Amino acid sequence: MDNDGISVILPAHQEEAGIGACLRGLCAQRLVPGVSHQIVVIANGCTDATAQLARDAAPALTTAGWQVLVLETAIGNKIAALNMGDAAATGGTRIYLDADVVIGPGMIEALHTALSGPGARYAGARLTVPPARNLLSRAYARFWQKLPFVATGVTGAGLFAMNAEGRARWDQFPPVIADDGFARLNFSPVERTRVEVPYAWPITEGFRRLIRVRRRQDAGTAQLAERYPDLQQNASGDRPSLGRMLRLGLTDPVGFAVYATVTVAMLQSNDGHELGSSQATNPVAGIELPKVYDNGGKRLLDLSLILLALPFLIPVMVLVALAVMLDGGSPIYTQNRLGRGWRSFRLYKFRTMKPQADQLLEAHLAANPAARAEWDADQKLRNDPRVTKIGAFLRKSSLDELPQLINVILGHMSLVGPRPMMPEQRVLYPGVYYAAHRPGLTGLWQVSVRNGSTFATRAVFDERYSREISLALDVSTIIRTFQVVARCTGC
Repeated sequence: MDNDGISVILPAHQEEAGIGACLRGLCAQRLVPGVSHQIVVIANGCTDATAQLARDAAPALTTAGWQVLVLETAIGNKIAALNMGDAAATGGTRIYLDADVVIGPGMIEALHTALSGPGARYAGARLTVPPARNLLSRAYARFWQKLPFVATGVTGAGLFAMNAEGRARWDQFPPVIADDGFARLNFSPVERTRVEVPYAWPITEGFRRLIRVRRRQDAGTAQLAERYPDLQQNASGDRPSLGRMLRLGLTDPVGFAVYATVTVAMLQSNDGHELGSSQATNPVAGIELPKVYDNGGKRLLDLSLILLALPFLIPVMVLVALAVMLDGGSPIYTQNRLGRGWRSFRLYKFRTMKPQADQLLEAHLAANPAARAEWDADQKLRNDPRVTKIGAFLRKSSLDELPQLINVILGHMSLVGPRPMMPEQRVLYPGVYYAAHRPGLTGLWQVSVRNGSTFATRAVFDERYSREISLALDVSTIIRTFQVVARCTGC
């Protein structure tokens, strides 16, 4: 083996649409003087013209100074192709390149320079995504490229390279989903470097394909964590914090919403076949809950939808606040409510009641036995003497609930869940499912029977929601909420 030589390992499975541009990018490179340059194309499991296109490109590549070897195997397996390419490679410096990637000018020289010197070294480059045809894919790619791991990190996606000493750290690529992740984690962060030469890595087209790709990526990450726990020390800084994600979302709310929606859909579609069981026992009353979506996906959905809606909701909230202030008093009313795990929090609403509302209620109930019976059964009144005129409109239109978006942002509530419960109502609640979830700004009870039910029947809806919780159920509930608001059937 020529330790100073450079070998490009290029596995290609059904890549007739992209391999031509990939090889043209290699042909246009400035080669390193005095160093051998080799391209090994491994057409694995191809039934299209991938191999023939590679052979057709060989004369031009040879003229440019490359040695070209085109191998074919009936096995459509990338790991097998990588190992076949490694076995045929003559250069100590290895560049692993996907067949649909196009590298920018100066890439080979830059990688060679970055990998020169003593010690094991690993290199990546500046990833760029060509504009997708699909609008969702375009928005997803735009936001994804802003993530720190992609924007300033060494991703290894579609292209990674290492010197001979680094490649000696393992024999053959193991049968893993994420070959790029495995290679990168064999190097510490200080051994990894990035060259600022761009390469184009195409994004998957379409929402469902994006979900499948994300599912596979997460499965690959989980597989590496399970099989190679010692390598996880080299994974530091791979995932941005939620705060960083939200700050990025403010710069691109549409991209953030698409990225978050794909993430939520991916988490929801993981049924345990790839990543293990998606069920976990909730500490509240031993209730079984879907672990991934309820504990992570819902939060992403909440924040992304709020981020998208805030530009439209803020003017409405300002107008409502002014109207309530003109009616006298503070526009915001707070009240103690019980949340997930029976934890207490302050719930925010637009004020809809007169001053001294509690005293008015007690006096009204004492003077009206029918009202007392209605309150004891439902914990609400159809004709509530405490409600102001503007408050009645806000309740009918559900606009009084808008400040609860603050509770959702703070993590007290979710957009969809059980109706928030007052502490004194806990003794009246016959179910066990309420405390298993964050209470919701809307929920099954609110969009199903709402005014036409007793307080006790909420437990039935809470139990149903707990058993059926999913992305599809939350989205359908949000859509039905708009229909309920349009009919002004609030209470």
